[in-house]
Amino acid sequence: MAEKRKEKKLTNNDLYSVLQGIRNINDYNNNPDIKPEMKLYGKKFSYALAKNQKMLENEGLYLETILKPSDKYSEYDKKRMELRKKHAKKDKNGTELIMDNMFVLENQKKYDKEAEDLQTEYKEEIEMREKHIEKFNESLLDETDFKFHLLEEKHLPESILPNQLKGIFEMIKEDT
Repeated sequence: MAEKRKEKKLTNNDLYSVLQGIRNINDYNNNPDIKPEMKLYGKKFSYALAKNQKMLENEGLYLETILKPSDKYSEYDKKRMELRKKHAKKDKNGTELIMDNMFVLENQKKYDKEAEDLQTEYKEEIEMREKHIEKFNESLLDETDFKFHLLEEKHLPESILPNQLKGIFEMIKEDT
């Protein structure tokens, strides 16, 4: 006999993870390369996803607001990326070389000097952004009284994959 899941107090991180799980299932179902018989359907399943997504997005708006960068920080970030592109090595077609998701730089010292100047110019915005990220990360640990619209196990689609199920696990009511 399977062991019953223990009740636990949910955190904002749990809510954020389930919201990502729901969004991943939606992306999967909207992918034209997925065969129709592999898509995740079911009236009660779809309803539970939609209802929980709406409730989570309403609940999580303040979290996403904390994380949203200011216009001034976005300006800094754009200039930072332009600077990296400017100093990136390029192939014979003029395309920037990338290794491990990072631009390969032509002259690291020259880039570092210009990047330092840019950071000095936007010092306040960078510090504010770091504080916002710290506040966001702290808020992920906060406990919440959020109540999911629960979905019974028997209403899960047969074709659901383990990683998809893991993403929405908190909203599954175990059959008794």
